[in-house]
Amino acid sequence: MKKVPAYTLPAIHDPATNTYLSNSFDIARYLDRTYPNKPHIFPHNTAGVQAPFARAFALNMEPIFNFLIPEECAVLNPRSQEYFRRTRKELFRVERLEDLIPKGEKRVTEWAKVKLGLDKTDKWFKEAEENNGPFIMGATPCWADFVVGGYMSWARAVWGEESEEWEDIASWNDGRWKRFVEGLKKYEEIK
Repeated sequence: MKKVPAYTLPAIHDPATNTYLSNSFDIARYLDRTYPNKPHIFPHNTAGVQAPFARAFALNMEPIFNFLIPEECAVLNPRSQEYFRRTRKELFRVERLEDLIPKGEKRVTEWAKVKLGLDKTDKWFKEAEENNGPFIMGATPCWADFVVGGYMSWARAVWGEESEEWEDIASWNDGRWKRFVEGLKKYEEIK
């Protein structure tokens, strides 16, 4: 069977070393190794513990996919919309992406699972607060924080800050996720 190349984002090209990379974890490790005099995203060689954290967080957040994936099309340009819709319908084996969105009592049950996933994650962050949080390893964000932040930014971008869904998430765990997103805002733009 012919192997089909996978094209993913994020991706970088570092002209200083003529290196091309994709996958956020690989990019972060490369940057830490190549530019050791900058703040590290894997401080104290913590890549080995941050990767399982990110996988566990992603598993906790799986229920959110059925809510976000169908609605993501609305924020994409027409060409991207067509590709996204076609490939996600194949991936999720549905006729229409909208069929993924839970309805009625199932919506309530599935939304509770989203909250449960963030409740589990909140426990990890509470322990981190003892290390001068608000981030998982203390006062400075690391790669795992950006993984969590990526999910939060995705939800906020798809639904909008005024949506019932985002307002729910932002209020959960005593407002942790709103504060968390606000703590990462300064990293959202390149200066």
